[in-house]
Amino acid sequence: MVDDVQTAPPSDPVGPFGNACHIQQSVPSTEVIVKACQWFPDAYLTEKWMQLWRCAILRSLASHLLADRALLRYLSEEDERLLKRRYLDLLDDVRRPRAVYSELRAIVGRCNSSYELTRFMDDQRWDDLEDLLAELLAETPPIFFYIDAVDEEFSSAPMYWLRCQKGLFFETMRMLRDPRLGGRLHIVTCIRDIVLSSVYRDEHAPRYHGEPHIRVLSWGRGSIDVLLRHKLRRLAPAYQMAPESSEDDLHNWLGTTTVHNERRDIDEHAMDYLLRHTRLIPRDVASPSAPTRSLLT
Repeated sequence: MVDDVQTAPPSDPVGPFGNACHIQQSVPSTEVIVKACQWFPDAYLTEKWMQLWRCAILRSLASHLLADRALLRYLSEEDERLLKRRYLDLLDDVRRPRAVYSELRAIVGRCNSSYELTRFMDDQRWDDLEDLLAELLAETPPIFFYIDAVDEEFSSAPMYWLRCQKGLFFETMRMLRDPRLGGRLHIVTCIRDIVLSSVYRDEHAPRYHGEPHIRVLSWGRGSIDVLLRHKLRRLAPAYQMAPESSEDDLHNWLGTTTVHNERRDIDEHAMDYLLRHTRLIPRDVASPSAPTRSLLT
């Protein structure tokens, strides 16, 4: 799911479109996710995850306003004192900008039961804090959060991770519709297709059909071919068998463009041979953690 506003590169702290935070990939452990899920009945899980993601996002946003050098100049001393004094027990001691994932782990870690977590998330000061942060955002450049890799441990506990990601989806969409936050805080998240399918089976699914802020990344033979060739073009000569021997990137990488298929007794194009051993998804092509052997390791 992607916000429709053009974003600055994550490596650029304050680009022409706002403050872009680094892509967040340090996902909470499955133990943290399971722990939070087992505290609540199934009927309340998605709603509780929405609350949990809301608190984590607001805590992360506050930490950036209080500790990010690029944003400090937009915060008055009075607002800084208010955040630190009035909301200290909600935010904890802020010394450095913190990621949303880090805040999620911290919130679950500070509680020992469903009662403690519910009491923490139901604190009325969260509404006050959200309103205050929305006012402060009006004076700062737009802020972009990139929440990625949320599905890396999905297979460890699929049902628990499914509810976690659904909560993230619904909370992100809620903030998008908020007139105070939607135009200033941009959250770019990646969720599994099975999670989106679950959303579309919900009673409120029609509101998300044709939603311009949801982008489905469809991969096929043609798009994966383009991706692999772009990856090959960026390989250093040390990883190529015949660097600059021809204009074909595949030939430069392997030193050949054909593979002899002994079972069929034919010479097969190397690109066809490689891609038919993947599931035609980017992770199988470029990630060393893919189920099949990575092509670019």
